[in-house]
Amino acid sequence: MARQDERFEIQVYLTDHWVTETYARTEQEARRSVGDLLTNTGFGGVRILREYTARNGADAAQVIFTQMKEQTKVDRIGASPIDSAPMCRSSADLLGATGRQTFGRVLRAYLDRFVLTQTEVLYNPREAKKAMEADGLAMACVSKVAALQAKEAGITPQQRSNQIFDLLNAAQERAQAAASRPGLPTLEANARFATVLASLKRVASADEGAFLAMVVLARDLSATRSWLGKLERLLTLIEGESDGDAVRLIDQVVADVLGSVDGVRDLLGRQQNLAGAILALVDLLDGKVEAKGEDAPEVARTLAARVNAPGLAETRAALLEAACRQLRGRGDLVRGERDQQILAWKRIGQRLLRATSFPGGSRMAEALVLGYLRFQEQGGDIGRKAVIGNALAALDSPADRVRIAALLCDTELGDQFPEAVRGRIDDILWPAKSMNDLTPASLAPPDRMKQVAAAWRAVKSAERVPDRSREKWMEIMDRLLAAFIDQSQIVERLDDHAASLRIRATRLVQFCASDAVTEGRAADVARQRVIGHLRQPNFDQHFVADLSGDADRAKALRDFYALLRRARFEA
Repeated sequence: MARQDERFEIQVYLTDHWVTETYARTEQEARRSVGDLLTNTGFGGVRILREYTARNGADAAQVIFTQMKEQTKVDRIGASPIDSAPMCRSSADLLGATGRQTFGRVLRAYLDRFVLTQTEVLYNPREAKKAMEADGLAMACVSKVAALQAKEAGITPQQRSNQIFDLLNAAQERAQAAASRPGLPTLEANARFATVLASLKRVASADEGAFLAMVVLARDLSATRSWLGKLERLLTLIEGESDGDAVRLIDQVVADVLGSVDGVRDLLGRQQNLAGAILALVDLLDGKVEAKGEDAPEVARTLAARVNAPGLAETRAALLEAACRQLRGRGDLVRGERDQQILAWKRIGQRLLRATSFPGGSRMAEALVLGYLRFQEQGGDIGRKAVIGNALAALDSPADRVRIAALLCDTELGDQFPEAVRGRIDDILWPAKSMNDLTPASLAPPDRMKQVAAAWRAVKSAERVPDRSREKWMEIMDRLLAAFIDQSQIVERLDDHAASLRIRATRLVQFCASDAVTEGRAADVARQRVIGHLRQPNFDQHFVADLSGDADRAKALRDFYALLRRARFEA
């Protein structure tokens, strides 16, 4: 039975865009119309959008089906523009992360037209053949890459083009041989990719087994012509998978999907504006999805739950690149005047600064600062230098400015204007006399301490800063934070004698292990208090004196000593 708040829009593909053909009340009715539409020679494909009302009352839409016609000739798609192309010297380089990224960027228009990943083109000989035979496409793509790589290779662009074609032809021949291999397994609906990989490694070398498994995966994935469908299939294969090699191979393909702007857009679901999309990407990088109900596809929640697990390095890198690309761009973040745009930018900055860790580190910080260029009239190097001060000044907390500036030190922007970046840190820290000069006094003490400690850690990690400057900045923040802890009597409150020794000692160690203190004077007072407790005679007996039962006492001691180790106490 159809829901009253949903309908299904059937769209057809014309040359280079989708247009609405008709509507249906039910999904079954919509799918029945697909076959007839595909017989129309004027349509290049058909897709179905489910339109519905989300729980928050907003209109929402989701692509639930896409099918493109098989085409052997594509004469209207050219190479996509690229400005860099790391050198590929072997087939392994071509199939590696940087090689696939270059392949995906230069072939982006083609991949998006047919909803394909570069993995499917590289490992599925059928798709490789169609791409290579598309009029002018292969030559245009190879020429673009060769022009960028020829100088590094010390040869002419034509010579480099010949080398690249040799690599592509070798990859295509290898994929064809693998696909023609007798007994090559298939990925059934409920099959484990790790099982397929293991079976192939038993009859081939580890490297060849992995290649054969990718051929199987590419063939399976090519049957799905929607980005969400591909992601759902890949994440289903990863779900509960403990085989590290299998996860790493699937990770490559998930990253390929996320290299498509359309793929990321489908993953995020309906977003009101660019700022919302960027915040959703930050949420994903932080391992969470804030959108409720049907606004975010279920696959986004699945990815968020897994994205920070071991083995998904390329997926995280692809999400980071997508977020940075949008953040440092020039598009409007929200509808409205300049003031509304800046407020949206600050909201993104606050989300990054208050995340579990600063997602993306220096790269994201650079994108945040360069994104402020959308509010400036100056361009070029003058604008890039000016934006450092303008963007930092837009942040409310001086400690946050120090943190972002410290992250900038290890970026291209920081290398270009080192004095402008480091000078901002000097301007904040050298005159600082108290925590009031580093954080707003209106904030709660724990929040103020966390801001300064986060800035301290960012400075400590700034590898391109001279040791003398870094150590001085760290000393200033540590000294002011220690004075604040002393003046606020935080340690005394934690070590309140009205509580049991177990409660007091645990509070103190948790404080030492928290992200609110620095590794210097700020932590020393609390650490010395803990050491004083530990050195008292019969500490273990006193620690569990308020507990009854041997099991409870043993567990309390185990947990406490584990906490000591996390806080790096020599117990």
